[in-house]
Amino acid sequence: MKKKHYLVTLFVTLLVLFAISCGDDNENANDTQPPMIEFLGEELEGLPGETVNIKAKVTDDAGINYIQIECAEFEFSERIPFSDQNYITEYDLIQAVIIPGNVERGSVGEVKVVVYDHSGKSKTEILNVLVTPEAPRLEIRQEMGFNIVLNGGVAHVDNNDVTFSVADNLVLPVSLIMESNRTKLKTLTVKGTALGIDETIDLTAIATDEGRHVEFTKDYPISTSGDLDKKQVVFTLTDEDGNTAKYDPMVSVKSTFAEHNQKHTKIFTLDT
Repeated sequence: MKKKHYLVTLFVTLLVLFAISCGDDNENANDTQPPMIEFLGEELEGLPGETVNIKAKVTDDAGINYIQIECAEFEFSERIPFSDQNYITEYDLIQAVIIPGNVERGSVGEVKVVVYDHSGKSKTEILNVLVTPEAPRLEIRQEMGFNIVLNGGVAHVDNNDVTFSVADNLVLPVSLIMESNRTKLKTLTVKGTALGIDETIDLTAIATDEGRHVEFTKDYPISTSGDLDKKQVVFTLTDEDGNTAKYDPMVSVKSTFAEHNQKHTKIFTLDT
């Protein structure tokens, strides 16, 4: 009698377990929707060595099995597992990701978040993390190698001052090297009102190195005579984003001067 009772109990137990198993299978079979991932906030940005937090709302009716987070550019990989016994259908994801210190400024890391549920379905979303670019930096560098013979005279450079004699067909020689660290150069404006110089040059057609480097040489006629006080010539370099750099040496015109020939190089940089 006891044996018969035992067999009945065992049969009922197996029947219950089978029913539960069938119920789970039916639930999984009825799960037709993949997990949902909703990132919180806009695209992220950070400097090399900094940490950014990936935030998202993750949901799934069948229960979240695990979350895989990867970023090849940042050499990052993390797996977040969930319990098989207590199904989690909603999860607030907050994952810290470190931007490596050797990552190139201005590059983008694609952070891939993949969510798997208990029915085998998955969902993938990608969030871009921008590595903060360097601030635009423009540079004007003048290689001042003046050696101009004017009525027997030779032009003279003294630090940042240019002195030359008054003569017919007097010119101011300009030899510039202009560079940008990451933006394309657009225009160079040369203005010296007292010397009769006013010109804007389109640099887009002559720029090299993807528009970031220009070598410019030109002799500007000087429309003046007699002794003058120091007058300024302003060179304004502009890039495609509207950033500018200025080089503004003083130019003096004198009727007489000591013959001199000097090679002078100086870098003038202004970030705006």
